[in-house]
Amino acid sequence: MKPLYDEILEQDPGMEHVYTKVNGQRIHCVVAGKGQPVLLIPGWPQTWYTWRHVMRALAAAGFQR
Repeated sequence: MKPLYDEILEQDPGMEHVYTKVNGQRIHCVVAGKGQPVLLIPGWPQTWYTWRHVMRALAAAGFQR
């Protein structure tokens, strides 16, 4: 049985998951699309997955999400 998170990642193959360190903290970023970047910041307790439909629409409109 696959972990649920792996299944979620497979649903959006066009999204790249990147981890970066900022002030010693590891930050998870999801990147896709081309063009002007758009920064979406979910509030606690949400995650990037909350924005998935908006992210697809932004990428389709020519933005980088």
